[in-house]
Amino acid sequence: MMTVEIKINGCLIGHIYAVNEGYVNGKYRYRFDYYDVGKAELRKGNRVLHKRDDGALVLTKKIIGELTK
Repeated sequence: MMTVEIKINGCLIGHIYAVNEGYVNGKYRYRFDYYDVGKAELRKGNRVLHKRDDGALVLTKKIIGELTK
């Protein structure tokens, strides 16, 4: 599992939880949850495919890309 905290001026505004759900076509599939603290809202997704060698920052970028569509 990967977690990412998003803060502004030290105040938590959101966090991401990503969980590896298996291997598909040479990449790992991740499902993720994003909790928006200010809205008390939980968003879920499961569309991210990722190569582990690309690292956590690339996975985070992919998840944020899905959240901002």
